[in-house]
Amino acid sequence: MSLTSTRMARFSSLILARDITENHFFILLEGEAPGRLLRYDPPTRTTHLVLDGLAFPDGVQLYGDQSFLLFTETTNCWLMKYWLEGPKTGNVEPVANLPGFPDNIRLNERGQIWVAIDCCRTPAQEVLIPYPWLRSVHFKLPMKLSILATLMGMKMYTVISLFNEKGEILEVLEDRKGLVMKLASEVREVKGKLWIGTVAHNHIAILSYP
Repeated sequence: MSLTSTRMARFSSLILARDITENHFFILLEGEAPGRLLRYDPPTRTTHLVLDGLAFPDGVQLYGDQSFLLFTETTNCWLMKYWLEGPKTGNVEPVANLPGFPDNIRLNERGQIWVAIDCCRTPAQEVLIPYPWLRSVHFKLPMKLSILATLMGMKMYTVISLFNEKGEILEVLEDRKGLVMKLASEVREVKGKLWIGTVAHNHIAILSYP
């Protein structure tokens, strides 16, 4: 969720036929697009639809000057921008095509964008990405999820990337063997340190930066 200077809240949600806490990996890999970007107005206590038909939206982050909003489409591996002000108001455009499945987004004090990414996309996934129905068939086969993931060539590890507002890559940090952190969910840069959270461990990692 992200708040504007007027305390207007924008957040993402999923309309699901199954429990996301138990089935988020299936939802991600099957390519469902039930996601929405919503706006909540505290004075009137009303919620408004901003965007729908999104593929696992996450990581909503308001940019510093509040001219646009950043969010990720995890399934499609995109960092996206939704314009709030100016001639492009209401338009959505891609910022960066990512190497893996993004989670949360956080800005540093310089207005640069940290993205936590679970890597990486495989050739098999590249074939299936344009065909959600085919992905759905594959991941509904009567096999363990670990076996289905192996057949896709998936080997998950952590990548955290730093972008500018144009989507240009400024920094890439990797833990290919998952020795320190697997499945990073968020990165915050505070006073010369990166604080890295995860959904896979009961700890956080702290890294001096730069």
